[in-house]
Amino acid sequence: GSDPLFVPAEAVDVVDSTGAGDTFAAGVLAAFADGAAAEPALEYAHALAAAACTLTGARPAAHPVSAARRRGNLGRYASDT
Repeated sequence: GSDPLFVPAEAVDVVDSTGAGDTFAAGVLAAFADGAAAEPALEYAHALAAAACTLTGARPAAHPVSAARRRGNLGRYASDT
């Protein structure tokens, strides 16, 4: 077996965590579907979920991506694409 992989989440000032888990799952699955390795895919998903926590309420999928871009933190996966 392989060793467990720990990728820490970014600390943010949380406004609302609604949809953060769904945003994380969508981010990691999209990165994997695009061929990303585990660590950069998890970094990307964490960045999207962290950005989702800085927004209020449920939102369209593109808003966490835009918010993460504004924060300058989409992880290695996004910088490689």
